[in-house]
Amino acid sequence: MLVRNKKMFSIGVVFAISFFTVLALIFSPVFDGKNGLVFSDDMFNKLSKGSSYFIPKVARLKQR
Repeated sequence: MLVRNKKMFSIGVVFAISFFTVLALIFSPVFDGKNGLVFSDDMFNKLSKGSSYFIPKVARLKQR
């Protein structure tokens, strides 16, 4: 038989199936019609731009 250790082979198959399931979900449009890559890019842009709006307020407080 080709498989020598069935337990390790079973664990590897489960991990491979779970990996490909998550990969398929990332590339599927399940996040409000967007795939996972576009959704995460939009989320990062919202977070980074949202935090940059606080910088002028901080600068004005330091001048007083």
